Amino acid sequence: MTISSAFGRALGLCLITLFLSTTTANAQYVVINEIEVFEGDNGQYVELFGDPSLDLSGLSIALVKATFLGGGVYEAQVYNVLDLTGETLNEDGFASFDLPLNTTIAAVALYEMEGGSIELDSAPPSDDIIDALVYGNTSPANPQAATILQSLMPAGSGLIYEGGEGNAQSQSISRFQDGGEAFDVNSYVLQAPTKGISNILVCFFFDPT
Repeated sequence: MTISSAFGRALGLCLITLFLSTTTANAQYVVINEIEVFEGDNGQYVELFGDPSLDLSGLSIALVKATFLGGGVYEAQVYNVLDLTGETLNEDGFASFDLPLNTTIAAVALYEMEGGSIELDSAPPSDDIIDALVYGNTSPANPQAATILQSLMPAGSGLIYEGGEGNAQSQSISRFQDGGEAFDVNSYVLQAPTKGISNILVCFFFDPT
């Protein structure tokens, strides 16, 4: 029996997707790959993706929010830090960490520095940021979002909201495809959580003949 053209096209698309995902992964060091802000079956977490079996020692994850200082002024401040010394990406290049993510307007930042160098209740360091993602149900012009974006992201960056499709607890903020360029908010989509595994969902083939 010959393979139908529809089957062949589907197979081709999935093979192209797999190839692009693999080449992207090979070009990366490590980036934020997925976050689950609104607690679902997998809880709240931050997932990293990069070179398989990569040692994460010397890196840290910082959680950042906007703190009101009065007079309409907000300051970006670190409210939680996870030192990744002793942690590694698995053989597929993934690692997930359960963290208490702020559910309003906040950010996750990945640093090339030890956790002890990042002070709680202080402005996040502006140097040695590997990647960051700002999220929340607002626009970049919002004062809280703006101060976080200015602290962590390149000029002109935006943010994303996990509840943008009205189904926050059943979705996560996921890069598609895995990896990609650091700080690229446009590489994220809202989809079912895939904690610790690829964000590319399994391809299903069928032969209509």
